[in-house]
Amino acid sequence: MTIHNCHTHIFSFQTIPEYALPCGFIRFLAQQEFSRPLARFLNRLNPASSDDLFDRYATLIRIGSQSQAVIFQALQASYPVGTRFVVLTMDHAYRAAGRVPQPFTEQLAEVTALKEQHGDVL
Repeated sequence: MTIHNCHTHIFSFQTIPEYALPCGFIRFLAQQEFSRPLARFLNRLNPASSDDLFDRYATLIRIGSQSQAVIFQALQASYPVGTRFVVLTMDHAYRAAGRVPQPFTEQLAEVTALKEQHGDVL
């Protein structure tokens, strides 16, 4: 049986607005030396959940500064071999949350290159 993840994103700090809450703060935290211990702390705030708001912030701190390709590799490593992914893109320029460092067309070009590299997996 093949698993299909039909709704996933591989956004990086380059593809989301500067002030999208809490990304402005998360961007700052990710650049600090204490960011990894902070991410571990956020993961442990709610031990009964592995997918709450704190876990999402921790993930942004840990991988948000990586490229979409690296984020996709991390996502892929979380699933069994042979899993297929539908990677959804989003034009964040219309969120009125500040400048988006990377234009949407570049986000699409990166995802297109990943599709060419990974074939039917993506």
